[in-house]
Amino acid sequence: MLPKSARVNKTLFDTVMKHGRVAYTPHFSFRYLYPTTDTYPTKKIIVRISAVATKKIFKTAVARHAITRKVYRAVREIGERLTFPTISLIIFAKVGAEKLSFEKLMSEIEEGL
Repeated sequence: MLPKSARVNKTLFDTVMKHGRVAYTPHFSFRYLYPTTDTYPTKKIIVRISAVATKKIFKTAVARHAITRKVYRAVREIGERLTFPTISLIIFAKVGAEKLSFEKLMSEIEEGL
């Protein structure tokens, strides 16, 4: 799990959903927003990421929590190898994401990033 300071909060979530760009992979969709100076007035690099598994796709809470934990773990491991720009990112899991092995899941998220 990522620390709360590294996750997208509710107001930023709404902003990313409204103004963000979209990228797709077979099992994930990404909404991202490069913040302006209005959002982050400091020059500090801030990366905020959120993982979403909807109830429409993953019926049980166990399945939703499992996929979000996998996504957060993959992002944390990818973040140790790569450098991110200042970005707000929301990762939505699609159908079939729960069946991926962790290595395939991680490579697909890295491809999307």
